[in-house]
Amino acid sequence: MSDWKDIWKQGIGSLSEEQIQAYLNGTLNNDEVREIEQLLSDTAMESDAIEGLNTLNKVETDATVKKLNQTLQKLVQKRKKRNSFIATNKWTWLAVILVILLAVLAFWVIYFALP
Repeated sequence: MSDWKDIWKQGIGSLSEEQIQAYLNGTLNNDEVREIEQLLSDTAMESDAIEGLNTLNKVETDATVKKLNQTLQKLVQKRKKRNSFIATNKWTWLAVILVILLAVLAFWVIYFALP
């Protein structure tokens, strides 16, 4: 999953958001319904997800998906900020390494300089 910003991009299994919505709204022909039901019968998780979506109305489903996408985007942004802090502070890391090397060098000089 290369793009996590939208949970519907991958759909459920191999189904797209449009196919799922059309299935839930009952706007598919018999062949398409059979094809989707065949895909759903392959895994219990996908079938349970569709069953759960059936219990919600369209407004609740759309609101839930929007809220999940917003939450997911916030989490991704937090992760990017955390990763960028480490990547952009190279001078800080260099200073820390330099201080550690100087401390080790000072210990070595003091340890071997004193009898």
